Amino acid sequence: MTDLRSIVAALTLAFPSQGICQTWVPSPEISSAELAILGWEMKGSSAMSMPDGQQAVVTFWSGEGSDEGEDVFITVRCITFFDANFQQTGEVCAQPSAARN
Repeated sequence: MTDLRSIVAALTLAFPSQGICQTWVPSPEISSAELAILGWEMKGSSAMSMPDGQQAVVTFWSGEGSDEGEDVFITVRCITFFDANFQQTGEVCAQPSAARN
């Protein structure tokens, strides 16, 4: 049986972003719940399901932050994992790297 997290990891490698950044850097201190509480705007979401009922929900968030003292807009991608009963089993949030193609 294929693990949903393995599929998400493979998709992330197979479809890199186009032009601006090459990778997403995990930010363990960030959660989608925290972003929602802080009033960040959810820009989009998508879900994937496995035959055994596991699911993953991908959300993209936008909010204000600072970079070396300057106000900037920040994008965060969160992948939240659920079991067949839709109980959350984990989450990984990440920010795009500063690298440019």
